[in-house]
Amino acid sequence: MDISATDSSGQGTPSPEKFLASHSGEFHISDWLTLGLFEAIVWGGRFEPLYLLPYPIVFYYAQGLVGFPDNSFIGLSASVKLPNAVRADFLLNVDDAGFNQLIRLDFNMMLLIAFQAGVSWTPNWPWLVRLKLTNLLVTPYTYSHKSSDPDPAKPNYLNYTNAGQNIGPSIQPNSDRIELSALMRPIPMLDFNVFSRFIIHGNASDGHSSGDGTIFDDGYNGDSATFKTGTRFLSQDILEKTIQAGFDAKAWYDTPIGQIQGTLSYTFEYVLNAGLTRSSELNNYLGLGLGFRY
Repeated sequence: MDISATDSSGQGTPSPEKFLASHSGEFHISDWLTLGLFEAIVWGGRFEPLYLLPYPIVFYYAQGLVGFPDNSFIGLSASVKLPNAVRADFLLNVDDAGFNQLIRLDFNMMLLIAFQAGVSWTPNWPWLVRLKLTNLLVTPYTYSHKSSDPDPAKPNYLNYTNAGQNIGPSIQPNSDRIELSALMRPIPMLDFNVFSRFIIHGNASDGHSSGDGTIFDDGYNGDSATFKTGTRFLSQDILEKTIQAGFDAKAWYDTPIGQIQGTLSYTFEYVLNAGLTRSSELNNYLGLGLGFRY
């Protein structure tokens, strides 16, 4: 994929010559278990044909052939079907980890990961099609990466962003999100989903560097990586806490020449310690859409 780079703070005119490559494989172990393996790499400033090789578990070792200049990830996923229409899903994406501490079961280490787990129940009743509970966490500095150019105004080809937007999860590093949702279909042409979320986020660089805790915070203090000896996951004095509740609805009507679709969504949001300051705020988000599909 040909994507765009911004400077190390996510600003500036997007620059070309940033690339994302990925491999994935899914293995149907049994009727109740599916496992997945995937990897991705971000690089730029040059085109690297080596990353086009069509086989898995190559990116980390391939970039070693050119001096480890790029940013690679590896991940695992699992889906487990349980009785009574219950399913459990897991996903782990690893940016970096202290392997020597890990094999000694010393968890006071560098751990740059994203992890998601969820359980869903799908009875397919009209008033309850699916009930789902998920948890997503992203440890500090995951998906961030120090630029290979010491000038912060130059394009950063290594963080996991496209034109300043996170390609990965919708929460910042050093965050945790719990979400409960219920999908209902009261009539055949209407899906109505209600949800509630709790999100907690902190600035892992507080007291360690001048970083702001976003995906553009690489965790470095000058040339020193501050995250090599510990994770600092949500251990800060001030944590931003967000409560959201709302719904999104989709209705559709089939005609001889296509399908008319309409959407309506609303989210109420209360933020405590908004912007990682001793303040709070209330927000309301409303969305409307109308489309025609043929």
